[in-house]
Amino acid sequence: MNSKSKQTLSGILLLGAALLAIVWANSAAAGAYEALHDLAWLPAIVIFIFFATVGIELRQEFSTGSLSKPSQAALPFAAALGGMAVPALVFTMINLPTGSLAGWAVPMSTDIAFALAILAIFGSRLPKKMRAFLLTVAVVDDVLAILVIAVFYTSNFSLLSLASVAGVVLGLLLPKSVGHQAASKLVSFNSLIGLPIFVLFEAGVHIDAAELGAVLVSPVAIGVIVGLVLGKPAGILLGTWVASRFSREKVDWADLLPVALLGGVGFTVALLMNSLSFEDGSQQSAAGTLGVLIGSATAATLAVILMRTRVTNVN
Repeated sequence: MNSKSKQTLSGILLLGAALLAIVWANSAAAGAYEALHDLAWLPAIVIFIFFATVGIELRQEFSTGSLSKPSQAALPFAAALGGMAVPALVFTMINLPTGSLAGWAVPMSTDIAFALAILAIFGSRLPKKMRAFLLTVAVVDDVLAILVIAVFYTSNFSLLSLASVAGVVLGLLLPKSVGHQAASKLVSFNSLIGLPIFVLFEAGVHIDAAELGAVLVSPVAIGVIVGLVLGKPAGILLGTWVASRFSREKVDWADLLPVALLGGVGFTVALLMNSLSFEDGSQQSAAGTLGVLIGSATAATLAVILMRTRVTNVN
């Protein structure tokens, strides 16, 4: 199976896992879904492996990839910083009047597997360098998300938070030869097995029909949705613009816009942040989960529309 086919299958599996989780959590077998959460060690192992892979990829990017040269690294690194700061600020501004600020980190990160799958399927009209840009942004902001977890979420014991930090540290410390050999296998495991398992655990939100309206219009849900759909791409574009002023690198903004929107596909990492931010089973947790699913789907849809209408430019 070639790389594009794997990415396509990964996107299908992630979406399928999310739909299965939602249907399962709201079916007559909801009790079985709740019992699934007793296996808390399983998503922790999956997240550990995922962030170990992120650590390996980051090390490769620094040694031979797009982060190895400061001039090449400036734009995606600044884009990642802007893409984290702006959605966090958007969520905070929306939720400041209510005091529900615990979820400020939820709309910060990009789902590498899902975003690259969408780009592989629909991004044939974009330059190939856009994939490298998106990959770098996603890897950098996932690593920065680890710093957020390490600083703000490890004070209370959590298998997910500790597995996240330990995973990226291991990935960075692995000998280069070992990491290089493991990388391709780990990427396949993450995209085809690991991340779908994690999404199955985290995307299943049970909401009574009478509560659905209140949850969807809650500040938490709105903050996550607006943060992903508007804040994330705006931050990526702003960070890129600032860096381009200093580096004098030329930027094709028409190519960058759909990629910036793909940055709003938070999905897996956003669900992780949501689970660390809110108590499981709470209305805020439900609002955050729905916000992640709706926001990620909206950002992905807008990106696909722009990519499909883009004039072919594959240089």
